[in-house]
Amino acid sequence: MSKRIVRVYCVIRFMYGLSIAFFFATYVIFLTGAGLDLFEVNLINAIFMITNFLMEVPTGIVADVYGRKRSLVLSCFVTSLALFVYFISDSFWFFALAEVVAAIGHSLCSGAFKAWMVDEVNATSEGFDIRRAYRAGKFSDCSGILIGGVVGGYIGQTNIALPWLASSVLLFVTGIVAILIMKELAWQKKEENERSYKLMFKTLKFGISLCKTSPALVFVMSLGFVWGFALMPFNMYWQPRFKVFGLEVYQLGWMYFGIVLMVMLGAVLSAYVFQVFKSNKRSIFFTFCLLAFGMLMSAWANTLSFGLIMFYIHEIARGMYEPLLDDYLNKRIESGVRATILSFYSMLTTFGAFWGLLVSGQIAKHYSIESAWTFSGIIVILFVLFFILKGVKNEKKIFFKEGIRKRVQKS
Repeated sequence: MSKRIVRVYCVIRFMYGLSIAFFFATYVIFLTGAGLDLFEVNLINAIFMITNFLMEVPTGIVADVYGRKRSLVLSCFVTSLALFVYFISDSFWFFALAEVVAAIGHSLCSGAFKAWMVDEVNATSEGFDIRRAYRAGKFSDCSGILIGGVVGGYIGQTNIALPWLASSVLLFVTGIVAILIMKELAWQKKEENERSYKLMFKTLKFGISLCKTSPALVFVMSLGFVWGFALMPFNMYWQPRFKVFGLEVYQLGWMYFGIVLMVMLGAVLSAYVFQVFKSNKRSIFFTFCLLAFGMLMSAWANTLSFGLIMFYIHEIARGMYEPLLDDYLNKRIESGVRATILSFYSMLTTFGAFWGLLVSGQIAKHYSIESAWTFSGIIVILFVLFFILKGVKNEKKIFFKEGIRKRVQKS
């Protein structure tokens, strides 16, 4: 029974990843082709980010009260509608409307699908290794995204708007398939929901209070903000940046294929980086230095081959970061406060990304994409220099025991 549940999980994750990836290689050039400037392109994405953040609570309640399956199916249909609105739109305000709807759809799916799989597998009492299910699901999702990005590039070569239609149709089909093959037997309605805006503000207040007493936590939260801020212009502008070198739309699809592979390679290399530096913090500093190097060199590149190599180096660094950060946090934060700390980190990363969109959008609009990329690279370098010179030597481990106590632990 568990194997069947995991197979269903993998099928839906593959279809979902495939569906939403069709426009990944054409998103920005579609918007600029419709007349939006580079700041408006970023503003569109910022609208998505704000809406998604605000809708996490109410859509989470949908999953808890009405079931994870219904939440996922509704996510497919709502997001499908948003993508169709994109397909038929040609103005900023219609694109903004599509992003609001897409954000609602995305938040409906956030965490619900994985929670469905875990609950259903655990309910079988078969002792199935959940980690295997996670890996299989991640592989299925990445496979769908890889294929979707390439196929979407070829579809966009014919008509730059068609990837949106293809995504909309296939995502609607994914919702139908989910209705037919997903069974929800283990879910029980929750009478009291733990999600609330009050809890969000409590998390924010709690995180700020801890940062006042823990240099280690200040370091981690600064990582999140700078990471979110610095990456936004690269997320948004790689398509127009490399299209000026003469790449066709279908070739952007293959470039996106390479991006995903480089991130995966970075995740693998993170283990070797840690072996070399023998410290999570030093490994993270190295990753940030590599990131800044790739950022600056790809910004200053004047040939396609050199620009691609440097851009992929920055992607490898991105892949290294998450495993190293996870290990850094897990070694220093007790389980009693881990969820709260991670929530606070996620908030600051989103906050940094929001400001990264606005700032880089203005720089790109009034100066150039290369200037926006250079600015991000400089911010990363300054961040590393600041913490190296500051010389934070002691880590503070946080845990619950008769309230929150803090214990100094060497790096």
